[in-house]
Amino acid sequence: MVANNKKRFIEKELVSLESVLIDRATSLIWPKNLAGAATDFYSFKTWDNAMTWVATLNYGGFNDWRMPNIFELCTLYNGYTTEPCFHDTIFSNVNPAIPYWTSSMKP
Repeated sequence: MVANNKKRFIEKELVSLESVLIDRATSLIWPKNLAGAATDFYSFKTWDNAMTWVATLNYGGFNDWRMPNIFELCTLYNGYTTEPCFHDTIFSNVNPAIPYWTSSMKP
């Protein structure tokens, strides 16, 4: 599947009224509303704090979230546009001005 194919993502609104996106290319589940899933996420100053936060996240009725690694995050990159670089028509509240955490550590 190509990265810019809108049919790549299946949106599911759950009982919690929070939506998730099922990525048919990777079989990963992502929060649709990046701000809704990350109320305080953007304020984290350390990688450890971000990892602790995601380990306790309860979003969309799921409580087994994990931080994506750098390769998983890069699968969301939409090379057919300049900003925002994520699939902005699929995800809501994408902020291209901030970095996004991954579970990958610097070598």
